[in-house]
Amino acid sequence: MPGLPFFEESAPQPIRAPAIKISIGDGGESGGFGGIVDAATSLLGGPAAPSWADYLISFSLQQGFAPQVDVVDLLVSDSAGAPEAALGDRGSISMGGAGALEAMFSGVVIAIEQRGDGMRRYQLANGSHTLAQARINQSVTEMNIQDAISFAANEFSFSPNANVSATDDILPQIVFNDAASIWDHITYLAKLRGINLWFNAEDKLQMADQLEQGDSVATFTSGQDLLEVNLWQRSPHSGGVTAFGGDRIDGGFTLRKQAAPNRAELGNGAPQRFYRDGLLQSPQDLSSRAEAASLFGQRQTTAGEILVSGSATLSPGRVIELTGLSGNGDGTYLIESSHHSLDHLDGWRTRLGISKADASASGLNLLGGLF
Repeated sequence: MPGLPFFEESAPQPIRAPAIKISIGDGGESGGFGGIVDAATSLLGGPAAPSWADYLISFSLQQGFAPQVDVVDLLVSDSAGAPEAALGDRGSISMGGAGALEAMFSGVVIAIEQRGDGMRRYQLANGSHTLAQARINQSVTEMNIQDAISFAANEFSFSPNANVSATDDILPQIVFNDAASIWDHITYLAKLRGINLWFNAEDKLQMADQLEQGDSVATFTSGQDLLEVNLWQRSPHSGGVTAFGGDRIDGGFTLRKQAAPNRAELGNGAPQRFYRDGLLQSPQDLSSRAEAASLFGQRQTTAGEILVSGSATLSPGRVIELTGLSGNGDGTYLIESSHHSLDHLDGWRTRLGISKADASASGLNLLGGLF
């Protein structure tokens, strides 16, 4: 995949009991992972103000590409002196080795559970939750897909950070209605163009082509730093792909019975896939739709899940390398989802949902081919 930086020589250094910085509302911040706390173990050294991390029992962060909604789950002790938060309070979380914390999440408190076992549970979510709740009734005209996504997100103060390699044609009209959330609307639009959407650790909306992703962050080797690995090789998702568009021909509208075929075709053979999207009316838009659908299907022919020691660098939109696997599993993989979990039993672990990332290395350029 062109443009990727060099991979790290090894996986991130395993950190079983990381340093944590949790800031919510006016509550305390830094601490070590100690559960029900002895303040003397705080990273601040000696007695310190109560902090979220010092009262932490377990932590879970689930992230992924749209339409997934990112959620943090914090289970804390409800003992005397524990900090508290209210619905709507903004919080941020960083984790890592002592002196090397990395931002993992920023969002707001969306739920609080007062339990009868001496613990409290807080749920936080980022902008994906805001957009998943948001509804508007609005139509826009003479706008391309990328700009339409930006328009809808900007309605709720999110300005996408775009890494999209090409532009698509202007569409005559795009309608946002309250039958679906903004998150669902822009996920649909992104799929037409072959774009991935997700929120990063700073609660910023990211928008990138399927193969134009972020940093290559780590290499994991079988038998050394892969705790679990499950890779699927599937039969082809698609052979021939046909994208059908609307009836706007040569800049004007025609009756359907008068319209010439308005479609783009890519590849051949079974299984045939047909995509009908009335929004798309130019040959360029239809070609982009067919290419996006075929690329997504091809990448899914090698996909899977791995479990590794926790690292804040492992987040959606980034790329890892797997080595030392049997068969043809070695290669670069795109992180599509991540689940960070931290508790007293297993320490900090990260489970990743991945798919093959490197088109040139994996044969993705051969439509419908296995690799």
